[in-house]
Amino acid sequence: MRFSATVILTGMIAFSLLLPGCARPPFEEIKNAQAAIDSAKAVGAEKYASVDYVMACDSLKTGVTIMNKQKPWILFGNSFERTKKCLVQAVQCATNARIKAITEKNRIKAKADSIEAVVSASLFEIKKTVTHLKMKKDDLKIVLSKIAQADSLLTAVHKHSTLEDYGTQKSLGFGAMVTIDTLQVLLKNSEATSKSKGKNQKHIGLAKRT
Repeated sequence: MRFSATVILTGMIAFSLLLPGCARPPFEEIKNAQAAIDSAKAVGAEKYASVDYVMACDSLKTGVTIMNKQKPWILFGNSFERTKKCLVQAVQCATNARIKAITEKNRIKAKADSIEAVVSASLFEIKKTVTHLKMKKDDLKIVLSKIAQADSLLTAVHKHSTLEDYGTQKSLGFGAMVTIDTLQVLLKNSEATSKSKGKNQKHIGLAKRT
């Protein structure tokens, strides 16, 4: 949400000319409120601190609406004070939104980066294990398919990290973790089957000797 500062201030200047001796129209307050909202938006407040961001936009809109309804022949008085109060509130809410957005964004980024690191390390170990593990052809095909899926997700995770879309990065990271868990179960079952087969072959060999 953004009001045209040029339109607002042009109207205010024209309005002020009709009110000599009255309270100064809040030119700076309007600009300050809009600047604070723009600053909050720049760090993702619309997404990461939406409640405070919307409150800031609504306060600015309310303040401007009060001014627009002001009759030229009526002195500012209470309307002027109400307008200033709304604009001050807009700045406060926008400032809170900016701080909260930065904090939440950093929190999500840290979590997403942690997940990405775990997935990357786990996938590396899985690939190393597969090269040394004897598996059935069908089982190997499933495992390689899951590895490709995990690789694809990891690439997407890194891409969204670069784009600073940390929410999506985290969601994709959780998806990659599920794939990693599935792979670890498949490899564990394959190792158990391989060991069991080895023991059976050993017992058969001993039986033949006796």
